[in-house]
Amino acid sequence: MHLTLTSEWKEYRWGPLAGKAAVPGLTDKEGDLWPSVQEVVQHASVDEVYTEIKAQLDRATAMAFTPTHLDSHMGTLFGSPAFLQQYIRLGMENNIPVMLPGGHDKLIQDEMHAPDATIQFLQQAGKAAWNGGLPVLDDLHNYSYDWNVPDSIKNDDKKLQGWRTGKYIASFKTLQPGVTMVIMHCTAPSPVFEHISASGPLRKSDMLAMIDPVFKQALANQHIVLTTWRELMERRKKVK
Repeated sequence: MHLTLTSEWKEYRWGPLAGKAAVPGLTDKEGDLWPSVQEVVQHASVDEVYTEIKAQLDRATAMAFTPTHLDSHMGTLFGSPAFLQQYIRLGMENNIPVMLPGGHDKLIQDEMHAPDATIQFLQQAGKAAWNGGLPVLDDLHNYSYDWNVPDSIKNDDKKLQGWRTGKYIASFKTLQPGVTMVIMHCTAPSPVFEHISASGPLRKSDMLAMIDPVFKQALANQHIVLTTWRELMERRKKVK
């Protein structure tokens, strides 16, 4: 479940499920969520953040949807230590795993250039989540969104697929032992998608990579074992 505290697209906006009156610090002058993480951190209180993410989980529950795990749109809940505590709190209160890289974080250090203080912060948060009965990731592959699609291949699915698959295969060679989550934005853009976001080709390339037999063979060759959040939670329950 993608806990959302920002509304970043210019022509396609949304507001908080808790309502503007309940969480005024989360909304801009139009009553929508702020466009950026920085604005949320600047204006929202810890109580408002918890109220809104709980409202989103409550809505899912009312729809008979049981999340396998929780994560954070644009990483907003990682924007401050206090926000992250509310994120972990919601997961522990409801026995739902939260996406949290609290292990060796090798990719986060090498590819995302996170400072040592950030790594220590994540590892401390990981210990809290683990002690609360939740599984914790060792690392996070979260930089593929910055692989800009060359203009020359945007409209050629075969070339788009080959390019994106190659990028993922190369990046996976740097993975360390442990549980790593890879964030991808797989989408089959509709004709109206370009009016919402310019990221259509990038998202389509992720989808094409995911169904590429070459990609699947590379996973096998590199001895990468696929798993699910349900499986991770089951494994965590067996650890005392």
